[in-house]
Amino acid sequence: MTQIYWTSQADADLDSIYNFAARNSEEYASLLVHRILKAVKRLEAVSLEP
Repeated sequence: MTQIYWTSQADADLDSIYNFAARNSEEYASLLVHRILKAVKRLEAVSLEP
């Protein structure tokens, strides 16, 4: 399992993505951020060892 660490910049970027998308739809913005976080979880599940 891989450990992914969020930098403060990455966290701020995720907030910016949400805020940008929320201008059109808060529901869509929440779904978008959820999909991004799900993708990160999938990356964490990947083992980088051969």
